[in-house]
Amino acid sequence: MKSKALLFPYFGTKQRLDTEAALESFLAARGKSWLSLSLSYILNELVSNAAKANLKRLFFQKNGLDIKDAKAYAQGMLNFKEALTSDTETYFKLAEQTDSLISVLFEETTDVLSITIKNNSGLEPEEIKRIQEKISNAVHFAGLQDLMLQTMDETEGAGFGLASIILMLRKMGLDETALQLETTPNLTTFQIQVPLSILSEEEQEVIAEAILSEINVIPQFPEHITRLQSLLGNPESNFQEISAIIRKDPALITNILKAVNSAAYGLPKPIANILDAVK
Repeated sequence: MKSKALLFPYFGTKQRLDTEAALESFLAARGKSWLSLSLSYILNELVSNAAKANLKRLFFQKNGLDIKDAKAYAQGMLNFKEALTSDTETYFKLAEQTDSLISVLFEETTDVLSITIKNNSGLEPEEIKRIQEKISNAVHFAGLQDLMLQTMDETEGAGFGLASIILMLRKMGLDETALQLETTPNLTTFQIQVPLSILSEEEQEVIAEAILSEINVIPQFPEHITRLQSLLGNPESNFQEISAIIRKDPALITNILKAVNSAAYGLPKPIANILDAVK
């Protein structure tokens, strides 16, 4: 097993650059440089969240709040984000003076590249619930547009980041199972596992081109169905034109008459004429 580890008390600009450089070096040595951009984004999000989790504990201690108390937790989270943004250096110094620790471990086994991020504070039940909800919701997003349209919960400040990580994994050909979370009272661990067999961008393009080349042999829709689709999309078309096309397809006639005479429409009398059914 080949590995490389980084340790730091907080995650500032220098630590971010060191982490990205270590990742790029690790991937380049294994011929996986093309993963660098996607994994850098994921890694920065996870390490940043790990560092914030530790700083959150320092904030609660500094302000005399019990993070395990639900009421105190809600009260503290109203001010934590603003305090961290406006007084970052103070909390960085507190992290250096205490036992705050974040570790990033890069490992290569026979068939997997794994990145493990740890911070020495456990998650509270409310935090675990929020993280699981973010990941679960992100699974249903079709893409970044869906994510942007959602009303994200900014209380914890990690909603967008966790959801975008799932989308980034999907772009790499992976899914949410590639991201694992474990927590104990004094430790939180996130791990990303990337199979060494993952297809490169070039290989994905070759497969896509092969699929496209086969499209010509896929049976086409009957001409009258294509014409019908065109008419239905044209606001200038009329019932007579549409009915005339439908009459060319006995199966379509049967399905339409069955649908229009179903309980869903609740018509007072049966419809037997296709023009009336279309209307």
